[in-house]
Amino acid sequence: MTSKKTTNPEELTRQIAFAQGQISVLGMALQAILKQHPDPAAIAATLHESFEQSLSRALGRTFPDAFVDGMNDAKSLFLLK
Repeated sequence: MTSKKTTNPEELTRQIAFAQGQISVLGMALQAILKQHPDPAAIAATLHESFEQSLSRALGRTFPDAFVDGMNDAKSLFLLK
C-alpha cells in the first residue's frame, strides 16, 4: 500500500483502521508462535524485559502519549497465560 498525505478525517480514520487490522493480525500470529515455545515462562520474561527497555526509550523521547498508550495496550496481547 502506498501512503498518500491526507487531511480528510474520513480517510485518516480509514487508514488508522486499516493499520489496526494489520497490527491485530500480526499480534495473533505472534501469540500463536509464542504459545508453541518450549519454555513459555522464559519467553514471557524475555518479552517483558524487551518491552520495558523499549518503553523506557520511548518515554525518554517526544513520542505522542497515544504511542506509549498503544505500546501498553499491545503488551497485554503478548502476556502468556
